[in-house]
Amino acid sequence: APETPTVRRLAERLFVRPSTLMSRFVRSGLPSPKNYLAAVRLLHAALLFEVAGLSVADVAYRLEYSSPQSFGRHLRAMLGITASEFRGRFPFPLALERFVERMVLPYAAVWRQFHPLPNGSWEDNY
Repeated sequence: APETPTVRRLAERLFVRPSTLMSRFVRSGLPSPKNYLAAVRLLHAALLFEVAGLSVADVAYRLEYSSPQSFGRHLRAMLGITASEFRGRFPFPLALERFVERMVLPYAAVWRQFHPLPNGSWEDNY
């Protein structure tokens, strides 16, 4: 999550174009890579709050938000709550359960056959 906060950065790491990555998600019927990255960042935030006991500002900067306010706006847009509320209401086990219920289980059959890289092989991109 901290090293890959954007679709552009994820595409660079996978050696594909962002548009290619996004279209493969769409054609497969999956939520967008942007939605997955946002959900993973929030999952990582829950872990940082719980395990490391970091402040809202520390978590925001570790996850490469431009400011704690930006992190707060993201939480408000995604969950309708403040960063402090998120910290109290979503300990990591609950955040993980929510992520799996919303982003993994409904798409389990798709994930089993999903190949976002050319020829379905990461090594083919070198």
